[in-house]
Amino acid sequence: MADKIKLLFLGCKDFPPFANKKIISGGMEVYTYELSKRLASTIDIRLIVGRDEVSEDVFDESDKCTINKVPIHGQSVMQPLSLTLYSFLKAWKTRKEITIINPQTPLSGLVAVVCKFLFKKPYVQTVHSFGSTTEHVGNKLYALIYYLIERLTLVYADKVVTAGESLKVFLSERHNIPIEKISVIHSGMDITDVSRDESFLDKKFKIKPDDFVLFFLGRYIAENGVFDIIEAVRILKSKNVPVKLYFAGSGELKKDINKKIVEYSLEANVIELGPVYGGEKYQLIERADIMLRTSYHEVFPVAFLEALSVGTPVIATPVGDNEYMARDSGGIELVPVHAPEAIAAAIERLKNSPEILSSMGESGIRYVKTIPWAKQAKKTLDILTSVLQKKSD
Repeated sequence: MADKIKLLFLGCKDFPPFANKKIISGGMEVYTYELSKRLASTIDIRLIVGRDEVSEDVFDESDKCTINKVPIHGQSVMQPLSLTLYSFLKAWKTRKEITIINPQTPLSGLVAVVCKFLFKKPYVQTVHSFGSTTEHVGNKLYALIYYLIERLTLVYADKVVTAGESLKVFLSERHNIPIEKISVIHSGMDITDVSRDESFLDKKFKIKPDDFVLFFLGRYIAENGVFDIIEAVRILKSKNVPVKLYFAGSGELKKDINKKIVEYSLEANVIELGPVYGGEKYQLIERADIMLRTSYHEVFPVAFLEALSVGTPVIATPVGDNEYMARDSGGIELVPVHAPEAIAAAIERLKNSPEILSSMGESGIRYVKTIPWAKQAKKTLDILTSVLQKKSD
């Protein structure tokens, strides 16, 4: 196969991730962004993304992607729906500029299904979440709709990629997909060199050198266990265990989180920041003594890897691939799902064991060194190449 691969990424609401406060970004956008950066010098990459405030200058001059911007509307469910609808038209207009499609959500996979049957374009369907479960979408009706969309896009995909081992098994069993059709390419991570700036942390976030800092990074949604974490801090306060919890992210529960902080009189203990970016984000991650995300279900969280890459231990729940990550990294403490008392106990125990925290941080860094993004990009390229080679045979 001599021709250069021309890849279309679908499903990213924001690119780069978190560039627009109106758009709800997540780990999927980070995943696509990082893969794009590594692949853009080897293959031609086009992305269809949400329109507002999208930067064209996200790569070096020699490694740029083509970014097609389409309107995106509303909040929550409406954002991916509107992105998918507008993506149909843009994909049709640019069909001659692509040889293979990689939708990053089953919903955006509907565009790929149409392109496969109308224009003979193969596609590799990537799945990042247990989307067809009620825990993820909120009710049985949405779960059924998502299930039907997921099933359609997986059945007709030339190859399926999941962001975790547990998700691979789940999808294979739920949709009767041959296990050999599914490959796992989880998020990668590169070691991040962060020089702590104590004066900046004090001035910007009121963090003192002696503060014991907890950090949440992610979407403000119930399934990420946000209220369990707040309850855990309330328990610690009642026991006179001093901690500061910083929430960073975005989502529909922002007002509810701030309301709960006031209800529990935790204004001095819990600070909601909204989205944080770049150097500020990594200053907070590196300064944190522990990252918290006690989700009800996960796949392979990028936020955990960001923490481990700077030596910050993590407290998480044993869902998705978290158990594998905890075993392999040595940097993650597991607690039961929906258990604020256990979260509080784990925080207190680790706070009183600085040598354990230090050991976890060192172990996490060693683990991250084994999963660089370049390695995950090479796996992606191999799959795209094999699909196109099979099509040309």
